[in-house]
Amino acid sequence: MLECNLDDVTPELVGALTAQLLERGAWDVFTIPVYMKKQRPGVLLTVLANPAYRDALLDLIFRESTTLGIRERRERRTVLARHTETVQTDWGPIRIKIGLWQGDRVTASPEFSDCVAAAHKAGVPVKRVYDQAAAACRGATGR
Repeated sequence: MLECNLDDVTPELVGALTAQLLERGAWDVFTIPVYMKKQRPGVLLTVLANPAYRDALLDLIFRESTTLGIRERRERRTVLARHTETVQTDWGPIRIKIGLWQGDRVTASPEFSDCVAAAHKAGVPVKRVYDQAAAACRGATGR
């Protein structure tokens, strides 16, 4: 985990940095609004990544932000076994991400990008496609 506080950078640059970090291999990047010394508003930038990408991500953060330092720590991560299934909707096939815990299905959710593409192609609201795909996968988990 790489983290730093940013209080003198524009939101547009934070957004651009987030996209670049994801493109360079970060698993996840998120920001949280914070108040820093002298009650200046800022953001906490957090990057989760494989340690193999550490040097490249540190370089990118230092070059593309105004931070003077980055905190680093190793975190443990437990992940679900997962696979993808496909359900049919009125607007075409939608992939469903299935999460397994100890061999049991515990979560299932529509692939959002599939829902967006199907909705745009059909000229219907994304929510409509998502809701139908979610209903089709709900029976798999009881949720």
